[in-house]
Amino acid sequence: MKIIIFDSVCLLCQSSIKFIKKADKKKMFTLISREDSLAKEMISKYGCFEDSIIFIQEDKAFTYSEAVLEIAKDLGGMYKCFYIFKIIPKKLRDSIYTLIARYRYKLFGKNDDCKL
Repeated sequence: MKIIIFDSVCLLCQSSIKFIKKADKKKMFTLISREDSLAKEMISKYGCFEDSIIFIQEDKAFTYSEAVLEIAKDLGGMYKCFYIFKIIPKKLRDSIYTLIARYRYKLFGKNDDCKL
């Protein structure tokens, strides 16, 4: 099972999840809002940070840029090409991810509830 836990009030996150849903032709991903009780349980179980997208696969949790790259790889097709960014040091990738995450509400907006 492949689970993606996301921030459901973030408009950037919502757009990303809509994109993933559309690109996921094999219907391999289960999408869970971070506000969901199951998500909270999994965040606690895996010791993940709540300020990141979380991708759980084969009982392993990926966060930040690692999660994004793993999801792109699993989507296959041309999206798999993004996995090349894995050659960039994780610390640098995560710094860029964190910077965007920090300002995502200001840059992209926020909903009071999930529209998905």
